Amino acid sequence: MNSETLLQFLAVYRRRGIGKASRQVGVSQPAISNAIRRLEDELKVTLFNRTPTGVEPTTYADALARRAEVISNELDRARLEILGLRTLTQGEVRLGVGPALATSLVSEALASFLQERSKIVVSLLEGLFDELTEGVESGRLDFAVTTNPAFPLSDELSSEPLFSGQFRFVVRPDHPLAHSRNVRPGDLLDFPWVLPPSDGMLWHSVKTTFDTLGLRQPDVRVETNSGGCIKALLRSGLYVSLVPPYLVMQEVELNEIAILSVPSIQIPWDVVVLRRAGSTASPSTEAFLAHLRDTLGSDERARVLSGANQ
Repeated sequence: MNSETLLQFLAVYRRRGIGKASRQVGVSQPAISNAIRRLEDELKVTLFNRTPTGVEPTTYADALARRAEVISNELDRARLEILGLRTLTQGEVRLGVGPALATSLVSEALASFLQERSKIVVSLLEGLFDELTEGVESGRLDFAVTTNPAFPLSDELSSEPLFSGQFRFVVRPDHPLAHSRNVRPGDLLDFPWVLPPSDGMLWHSVKTTFDTLGLRQPDVRVETNSGGCIKALLRSGLYVSLVPPYLVMQEVELNEIAILSVPSIQIPWDVVVLRRAGSTASPSTEAFLAHLRDTLGSDERARVLSGANQ
């Protein structure tokens, strides 16, 4: 088994056909068929079943493809890293980011990072936790910046703390609660809420918090993972939401959304960098991570992250 054979296998797996794979990798159909046959002989399993329209992978092929995908991504990364080391000007950074940071801190850090590194290519995926972790585990992403989960990570991942803060209660500026010095938790229950879906970590924290306070659960009218939807609803009605502060930082600065002071409720927002366990980052990736940490350390808005809802 070698890298060329694995790449040909992946082409057949993805395209579901020998002919389509042949055109993709520029190798003759007989050569690819022979490579698959040798691979099956080596592993002593059947990888594909022939169909009238092509081939269908077996469960053995599914298992091999998961590992071959990682190898393929690592080979691509190695080529780019060696090119970057040789020229000292090129490289690639592939990262995933949660919605709260994609349009603010990370994008701003990325813009300043690239000003002096015009030949580094960046691929940024904005997504939710499951999508980001899958990308890191498969090797498609070098790392992901996301909220630290409340459950243990898989053995495929390692995490590094980036910063800690608090989720913040937010409303529109003319909301009845917007000018209260200290909002009582019960006051929040007089208004409709918009939150991420109820099977998520934040909803669980809200439920536990209000149970502990001996209060009924909030009236959650809308459940959504869309930051844009949350902000639009806040602007259009008397909704209350609980968000990572960077999600609404620009709107707060423009006085389109107000942060409430709720001293008796503190729900942590811990952000981590996720990587594939045992992987080695390229120089360009490490350079961007260092720049991101420096940007966070010098960002005056970070004071909003360090305080509670007060």
